[in-house]
Amino acid sequence: MGLGRQRSNFAHKISRQLFNEHDLIALENPNIAGMVRNRHLAKCIVDASWNKIIQYTMHKAESAGAVVVPVNPMHTLQRCSK
Repeated sequence: MGLGRQRSNFAHKISRQLFNEHDLIALENPNIAGMVRNRHLAKCIVDASWNKIIQYTMHKAESAGAVVVPVNPMHTLQRCSK
């Protein structure tokens, strides 16, 4: 199996697992194009196929009538002071 097919297969499995285990899925829309400009992160991001996972999850949500909520990525990594 080629590397592209392995990535696609992995993305399908992850998106299917999300629907099997959760009723509500919240997805951040990260700036993947901007993130891959960082040469230290680029290979990891491309290898993980983040964009494919998001695309497949959104497509499966439409087909299944499931709820996917977009989340603004701003401040999502900050810890609450409380």
